[in-house]
Amino acid sequence: KAEKRIKELEAENAKLDHCIDSVTHCRDNVINDLKNKLMLAERHNSEKMTERENFIKELEAENIKLQKSNESIRMSTDNITKELTNKLTMMEKDYSNKMTESDLHIKELEAKTIKLNQEIELKNAS
Repeated sequence: KAEKRIKELEAENAKLDHCIDSVTHCRDNVINDLKNKLMLAERHNSEKMTERENFIKELEAENIKLQKSNESIRMSTDNITKELTNKLTMMEKDYSNKMTESDLHIKELEAKTIKLNQEIELKNAS
């Protein structure tokens, strides 16, 4: 009876060993699969980080170009503003001179008109 029980227990033990081996093998497969997925994720993350870093570098380079362009436009605008301000100042002076000439001419004409009116009055009086 004990022999029979020992054989049953040995058979049960063999089944359990087989189950343990199967579960261990399954566990090892899951661990290896997870390791592979982790490596792929790390590689993918690294590639994405590299892409992101390259994109940031491109944006920084574009930003520098835009800053230089903006500075160039600002300098050009400043030069145009100075040029237009100078032209406006010259036009104002020219206008002022012409107005002075015109005022003098008007005064001369007024004086001549007064003189002519006096001459006409003298002629009419005589």
